[in-house]
Amino acid sequence: MHIQFFRYVMVGGLASLIHLLVAYMYLYYVEYSLFLSNTIAFFVAFAYSYSNQTLYVFRRKISLINLAKYLIVQLIMITVAVLIIDNISIYNYYIKTVFVLIIITPTSFLLHKFWTFM
Repeated sequence: MHIQFFRYVMVGGLASLIHLLVAYMYLYYVEYSLFLSNTIAFFVAFAYSYSNQTLYVFRRKISLINLAKYLIVQLIMITVAVLIIDNISIYNYYIKTVFVLIIITPTSFLLHKFWTFM
């Protein structure tokens, strides 16, 4: 259990970093749109996170059922992220993005552990 949690933190931390970097790069180099930057970052981090959480953290085979469950959880998490972004009274977009990651990471772990990869 401890090893799984450590692996999850490592994969989740890297996925969070990927999300943050992609969102930042989009905001800085392409367009100053918090919604678009986080949507694109979500999909990039999704591909990395799904494959590594499936194979490395939860030691399961990649399957359509797990992919569908994983996608459902992640879509719920992106919805929560958008709601947070739209309703939090912090005006700095980068701080908002970090705040979203702090909430999304542990919540998604619990959902994946007890539903997606059960």
